[in-house]
Amino acid sequence: MGRIVVKTLDEALVEARFDQAKVDATTEEDIIQHMIEDGEDPHDNLGDFYPSPLKVRQALGLTQVEMAELLGMPVATWRNWEQARTAIDAPGRALLRILQNEPEAAVRAMGKKAA
Repeated sequence: MGRIVVKTLDEALVEARFDQAKVDATTEEDIIQHMIEDGEDPHDNLGDFYPSPLKVRQALGLTQVEMAELLGMPVATWRNWEQARTAIDAPGRALLRILQNEPEAAVRAMGKKAA
């Protein structure tokens, strides 16, 4: 059986081996450049509000399997969204907003009947 090790923040920072002065000196421009180098869009506003996939599904009264079938997506994708294992892209966030605000219209547009 393993043992629990308790460390102070200072001990953890030393063990992490990063230069706090360098982190403190990093500017917003540096961060934007790093995002671009990593293939990310620094102007993608991921902080935009979107409803919880779980709450949207529950409001529709559907199971995960039923929700995935309604949207024509793999159930694993929906589960990953609900459990925050993967990021939801912009179209997915928009879909969640539509499902929250206009569920009947969204279900009709998918050519399905609501539960």
